[in-house]
Amino acid sequence: AGAPFLVLAPSSKYHKACLADVAAGTGRGAPFDAGEAWSGLYLNGKKKQPEFRDRALYWYQEALAKSTGLERTRALQRVREIRGDIRELLRPLEVSEFSALIWKDGDTRWSPVRLSALNPVRKGSNLVVGNPSDRMFGYLLCDVDVDGDFYARFTVKGSSAVGVLRGSGRSIRGKEVPLKGGTSTVVIERSKGELSFQVGTKKMAARRLGYSWNDDRSPERIFIRIPRRKICYLSSVQFYQEPKAPAPPNSNSRDRTGSK
Repeated sequence: AGAPFLVLAPSSKYHKACLADVAAGTGRGAPFDAGEAWSGLYLNGKKKQPEFRDRALYWYQEALAKSTGLERTRALQRVREIRGDIRELLRPLEVSEFSALIWKDGDTRWSPVRLSALNPVRKGSNLVVGNPSDRMFGYLLCDVDVDGDFYARFTVKGSSAVGVLRGSGRSIRGKEVPLKGGTSTVVIERSKGELSFQVGTKKMAARRLGYSWNDDRSPERIFIRIPRRKICYLSSVQFYQEPKAPAPPNSNSRDRTGSK
């Protein structure tokens, strides 16, 4: 979001990268050049800034979608150089990045609430949460919008299902895989738009949850289902999400040439 403003600051060390970024975003420059500019900042910096790497990866991916021949080969090589093994990019999710959905009643149905409604407790490396309802299961939600490609790995005990859902309140829809309630190591991944699930070493086919709508724009979130009056243990959470597309340039701001 700051790139259109930093193009007006020639003394900034980010000036050239922002020029290339805004040019690519408005169609007046090449995505590959923008990727080169941000990867240069990432690779040459004394302290590696993951934001620069993510921005470079975004523009290289744009270049891959639009280029052929030598430029496409160069973009692929660059992605391998700065991205590396996805396991090196994984990060733990903080407790503050979780919330919950609780069944209230037949009229209210599902209600989004803070994580505190599940009475979270830390026990060693585990996050222990309980479903206080005696009527219906509850959802522990990762609040990161995983609409794009992502990779999530975690260990869970006591859950009856995991998956990805959209919506809250009266309408919930998505995909899920059932669990037997014991301890399971789960991998949920979306790669090139395709969602996959793995429990232990076994690939799992997901079943549909609710009814989806094509125009649904609500956040898509990872969930862990907790049976009524039961306790769930969550640990070893690792997460990575591919960089998302930048916001369109602000039509009220000046472009890189300084004109309206």
